[in-house]
Amino acid sequence: MKKNTLRSLSSGFLLSALILASYAVFVQGQVPGRDLNLSDLLSPTVQETSEETKKEVSSLIEVNESLQDENKNMQESLTKLASSQKKNSESKSSDEFNQNESQDESENDSSQSTSESSVSTSNQGDQTNEPAVEGTFTISEGESASEITQRLESEGYIESAADLEALIDQWDLSSVIVADSYQLNSDMSIHDIASLITGGAYYYY
Repeated sequence: MKKNTLRSLSSGFLLSALILASYAVFVQGQVPGRDLNLSDLLSPTVQETSEETKKEVSSLIEVNESLQDENKNMQESLTKLASSQKKNSESKSSDEFNQNESQDESENDSSQSTSESSVSTSNQGDQTNEPAVEGTFTISEGESASEITQRLESEGYIESAADLEALIDQWDLSSVIVADSYQLNSDMSIHDIASLITGGAYYYY
């Protein structure tokens, strides 16, 4: 045979062998050599991969559950914190209200006390500023200095008979008192009255 013919036959046999091998591997799933097939070769690798995947999935599930628990605990803590802040705010508001109310009551009491004090002072002022007593005072002949001063006090012209009587005794005015009628008022001092009833014999200016 010619070389070209041999080459053609060799190429044909080689091509036929490749086609048969490809058909056996990819179509029938068989690998040449001791009755081995493709699934037998790939099975251990697939099983190992499947186990690893299961472990990873299981680990992710555990992590997810742990995160959910942490999230739940965090939400409970936030709820408790919000509730505590609300109670503190209400308590603070209540304390401020009570403090303001107490302050208002204190101010009202102080204002009332001041008002009562003002009224009392006003009443005292009214009593102090009573209208002056005015009138005619008559001294009779032979009337003693003690009797005169007592009547002046009882009629409201002087506040103390003893003070006027002491003044008369100090200056020895009993003998110069003039029996007469005098226009007196309670605004006059004991010196004014002493000067008037002695006809000017007593003067203190």
